[in-house]
Amino acid sequence: MTRNKFNEELKQLLNSVRVMGVNLEDTLDKVIANLEQKDAALAQQIISDDDNFDNSEVNIEKQCLELVLTQTPVATDWREIASCLKLVGDMERIADHCSDISQYTLKLIEKEPVPLPDNFMAMLQVMRQMVYDSISAISENDLELANKVIATDDEV
Repeated sequence: MTRNKFNEELKQLLNSVRVMGVNLEDTLDKVIANLEQKDAALAQQIISDDDNFDNSEVNIEKQCLELVLTQTPVATDWREIASCLKLVGDMERIADHCSDISQYTLKLIEKEPVPLPDNFMAMLQVMRQMVYDSISAISENDLELANKVIATDDEV
């Protein structure tokens, strides 16, 4: 019975990570689009929404600790929980960068338009796909996709 409860809580943890990831993907899409649009209201929204990522990280860390402290995970479970902890920390940091970019975007609105560097938007799309693939790899336990993300890092 205890293992069933653990599996259910682990499933909830992975779902929380997935939800945070979907929200991050949405934020990345907004930031990327806003580099060209330079919409002040959208930039402010992205900055404000950063608190949601901070809260998600704390909540997911709490879920991880509760699993570890109450359910006696085995080695494979520990690796999955540790991966979730690492991923949510990285996702929160990416959300911080989205907020920082949006703050710069607000400053750019006041300046004369400057063309983005060559291949900049293409690089952002590759990075966005890496985030999507990372989230998918951990939530689907997909080693091949994880290796693809690692290989793609050199491209960026």
